[in-house]
Amino acid sequence: MSFLPGPSLLAYQSTNGPNTRMKFLHYPCLTYIQSLFSGLESQNNRLHLILEVFSCKQTTGDRRLARCIEEQCIQGLDDPNSPYGSSPFGPLTLRHSRMTLIHLISTLNAAFPDYDFRNVQPEQFVKEPDIERLQRFVDTNLAEVIEEYSPDYRNTLWKAVFQVVDVANCDIYSFISDEDSDPFADEGCIWAFNYFFYDKDQKKILFFCARAVNPLMCEMDVVNEADFFPSTTITTTANVAASPEDEDLKDMYASAGIDLGDMDGM
Repeated sequence: MSFLPGPSLLAYQSTNGPNTRMKFLHYPCLTYIQSLFSGLESQNNRLHLILEVFSCKQTTGDRRLARCIEEQCIQGLDDPNSPYGSSPFGPLTLRHSRMTLIHLISTLNAAFPDYDFRNVQPEQFVKEPDIERLQRFVDTNLAEVIEEYSPDYRNTLWKAVFQVVDVANCDIYSFISDEDSDPFADEGCIWAFNYFFYDKDQKKILFFCARAVNPLMCEMDVVNEADFFPSTTITTTANVAASPEDEDLKDMYASAGIDLGDMDGM
């Protein structure tokens, strides 16, 4: 199913801005994991990691986007060839299916405010049926970079994820990026994955995104970390050690086999 521009879409284009995006929900455990592991390098890879949570309570921009997608779906009802039944969210004739699409697109817009995902198509999302298979895939990719720094990183990572969302009751989706128009089109990107843990009961989405880039390409075309972490302030390990309100999170470093003193010089 492809969306065609309509009046609501044009209105959304002209009014969407940074103050209309989904609300970011701060979880210190995710921020620290992101700050610890993102930027680590192996011989062939440099890791960039995003672990962010957004509220599904609609902002002004979300409501505009919702009207836009509603309009396109209603227009598509007149097309007998529209593949409404093939959506990974269920038939897009149903409002709850359309709302899932809206939430996922809004999450992408919030995570990457310098990009516009309003034209993402439903078929670019895939529903993930097996959390254990997903974990194995994630662990295998991340191990290429993280394992030499923190052999027990898996426990630290997944403990935080399971604390933030009720994974057993989440609908999990992956995103197939459009290499011509998204943050993963950078030359030198070796692999990337994007997962959305949609916790309907708690009305929030955990966005888990990672990519590995060729360090040599980074040297030729300097990667601006702020571009890949647009919606949060990255906390350095020095800041972590100096934060008395987060003393309990030091245990996470210990469980991951990471010495804060050793990390200061990285």
